[in-house]
Amino acid sequence: EGFVQYTLYTLKQLRNSNFKIVLLDLGGLPSAENREILKHCDAVILLVREDKQEIVEKWKQLISEINIRCIGEIESSMEGQGQSNIEISDKIQGRLVSLDRQGIPEQTSKEIQKISEFLLGYTGARVKEQSTVKFKIHVDEREELKLIFVDITILANGGIIKPAELEELVNAVNIPITKADRGVVISGRLPVWAFSALVHKFHPFKWLGTWDPRLQGAVVVASHDPTVKIGEVVPCAPPTEK
Repeated sequence: EGFVQYTLYTLKQLRNSNFKIVLLDLGGLPSAENREILKHCDAVILLVREDKQEIVEKWKQLISEINIRCIGEIESSMEGQGQSNIEISDKIQGRLVSLDRQGIPEQTSKEIQKISEFLLGYTGARVKEQSTVKFKIHVDEREELKLIFVDITILANGGIIKPAELEELVNAVNIPITKADRGVVISGRLPVWAFSALVHKFHPFKWLGTWDPRLQGAVVVASHDPTVKIGEVVPCAPPTEK
């Protein structure tokens, strides 16, 4: 569960930071963890091995159940027999050979470049649409934990907030003071000065924490509650978008 949460958090941060392509390598059997991660992807490319057809069919079944678009099916081989050849129309098809980590032949590299160019075109429209919005703010109240989770994503400027935009961000994050009887957790790829401004804004609340994916919880950075100490890690997870 921790691995899935961390993977989804990382994917979300990359995806909302205007990276044109985010590639995720999923291998092995189509497990419950892989199923949950795939739900948050835009499309799938299958790398097929002739000696693993049974596993390939299981992946195809999972893709069908999730109803995610398969935009490519490529026969892959670690060996150097034959020649790589990729053909692209509305879908990626072909064969890649010599994928050994010791070194990839120039011909195989050229064919992989074709795939990259196709993917850039496939994702370009979505990236352009997102870049018209500066901030994405998700406020999630956790009644059972008596905390409010504030997840912030910077959509403009390649995911980087400028100092001149700080006041706009602080004003955009609104939580009624009537809810000051609980803690606030702040999550997002923000510079220290942006976190500091938000901590100052939420000073009246019971305690404040910043979420750390490595700890699977929020580190308390300020507190008015004697039962919640500074430096304490409060177990919690960011909101999961469906």
